[in-house]
Amino acid sequence: MEDQRARRAAGCAAGRPLIAARAAQRAGATLAPVRGARASALACALWAVTALGCAAVPESTAFTERREIRQRVASYVEARANGDGATACAAYAPSLRRRADRQGGGPGGCVRGVGASAAEFTARVDPDDRPQVLREFGDANRILVLLHGRRATAEYDPPPAGTTPPRVVLERTGGGWHITAVGASAAPAESG
Repeated sequence: MEDQRARRAAGCAAGRPLIAARAAQRAGATLAPVRGARASALACALWAVTALGCAAVPESTAFTERREIRQRVASYVEARANGDGATACAAYAPSLRRRADRQGGGPGGCVRGVGASAAEFTARVDPDDRPQVLREFGDANRILVLLHGRRATAEYDPPPAGTTPPRVVLERTGGGWHITAVGASAAPAESG
């Protein structure tokens, strides 16, 4: 069935109106006697509407935004758990990165701080459970995203067993979504 639809779509795109017209008629459309280029265009349009053909429907913007946020948060939390400070800190918005560097004693402080948090994580999670927990951290589908315009809040739902991953607040900037706050105290994005 899908193969037939693909061939019909190819016929429509290639300007073969007869194939498209027959497909539209089988789908229940009634065609008025129209000739020439207009008939070809009408047949293709009818077929496209009845068979969901000729062009792919673009993903919704909200779906795309949520997927991008989930991927950003999953890679951030996974990098943080593994002690990969360069990757984790690259997810921060410039203002948070500067603050993390200052708290860590100057340039490179963010990266050093991530190393310390990885050591805490390693101490809290049972060594036998670590591989499974790290896989769950990398599973972006476990992340709940509340999207409000250029701001979003994300957190694991449910969190990986034996962990308390942080709530993450993000903001959309020119280069994509960046983390502006991390931790249980990070306020959810305001609705609006």
